[in-house]
Amino acid sequence: MARKSKEFGDLLYNQTAQQRRDRSMQRLAKRVKQSSLNVSEVQVDPQGEIKMSTVLEQFVDPYWPEARTHQERIFLLNIAVSAWNMALLEENERLEQVNSLVSQLSPDPSNPVADEIREMFMELIERQQTLFSTIDRLIVDFELDENRYGANLSVVSTPANPISPETPADGPADDQPPIEPEGQQDS
Repeated sequence: MARKSKEFGDLLYNQTAQQRRDRSMQRLAKRVKQSSLNVSEVQVDPQGEIKMSTVLEQFVDPYWPEARTHQERIFLLNIAVSAWNMALLEENERLEQVNSLVSQLSPDPSNPVADEIREMFMELIERQQTLFSTIDRLIVDFELDENRYGANLSVVSTPANPISPETPADGPADDQPPIEPEGQQDS
């Protein structure tokens, strides 16, 4: 009897976890659809595509132990997503974007925190280009759902050519393919 109870408990936990992941992905898809990206459809776990949630987890892995609270983990993921996307920029635009973002996060350039943030961006960009250079996907948004059983990271991404800050917010130029974000979700 105890064996059946444990199996039933495991089944119930797995179903509940899947429902939480589904709700998380639905919230994320709704947020992306309502954004200025002009996205009408979000695909979840498309066939043959790498799961960007897994990629993002691997990308931040060396920094994850230092992020002890939910707020710190969200901050780390935001920095990582920005660095990932900056790594897709043309090299001459990348440093300008890093400096711009660092000045927004730490307006006082003499503050040592500004140098630490810049260094972290540059480390993450180098990590993306060294270990993940074959993954040409722009991370559009993410959601981290944490509870007593663990964490679930959901990610929406889209195929990306090297991006440029000049790309209009209402979509790509006529000669570029439309953005079709694909939701990624951990199992």
